[in-house]
Amino acid sequence: NVKEEEYPNANDYDKNLHGLNGWLAFLGFSIILSALISIILNGRNYWPLITNINLIIPAYKIWIGLEFTMIVILVAIQLYLLYLYFNKKKRFILMFKIYLAYYLLFLITDQFLIVPMVGSKPNILSMLRPVTYVVIWSFYIFNSKQVKHTFLYE
Repeated sequence: NVKEEEYPNANDYDKNLHGLNGWLAFLGFSIILSALISIILNGRNYWPLITNINLIIPAYKIWIGLEFTMIVILVAIQLYLLYLYFNKKKRFILMFKIYLAYYLLFLITDQFLIVPMVGSKPNILSMLRPVTYVVIWSFYIFNSKQVKHTFLYE
């Protein structure tokens, strides 16, 4: 339980807003789901590539390596976010902002560098759902009193 004295401005603190409930519970669920999807889908897609790496054209190995590295970083950030989220760490807010920016960078890199390398055309429409996710959660993280009242711990 948090004490009012731990909140930066004790006069502003509302203990009813502290906790991982409401929209914050939905945010936590979305991070868990995103991490699971990242691990399962990318594991399924990359396992055949890794086991047959000697059959891949050398120029593609660089791009596959880049994308794989970006995916590993994405999953690492998602797992770290879960740790910060469930421990209500103050750093969660900053890391979530970094995650959203990295996620957009990842999508853009994937659509405009990796996809053309394998002979496909970028699909801007496929970016609509993730960009909507980023916009909605950015507004929530930046403006929510519940976020400010929940993530207090160092």
